[in-house]
Amino acid sequence: MIAGLQSSRILGVFGAPLDGMRQSQRKLEEHSGRIARGDLSVENVVGLMEAEGLYKANAAAARTAGQMIGTILDTFV
Repeated sequence: MIAGLQSSRILGVFGAPLDGMRQSQRKLEEHSGRIARGDLSVENVVGLMEAEGLYKANAAAARTAGQMIGTILDTFV
């Protein structure tokens, strides 16, 4: 334990971004599958773009969490 923090709490900061990345992946697969079957609707194209943006935002949040944990470890170790 580092300064009273449980490791599960430290690792928990990755939960929301990873869940968001999984949801974005599902959305990407759903819309790309529809497009592959010939449905070139605006909804599917926008859905792909939205999934990409959400994935990137969640990946950035996960990177930031990792950097913060690294900083905490550097401070206390």
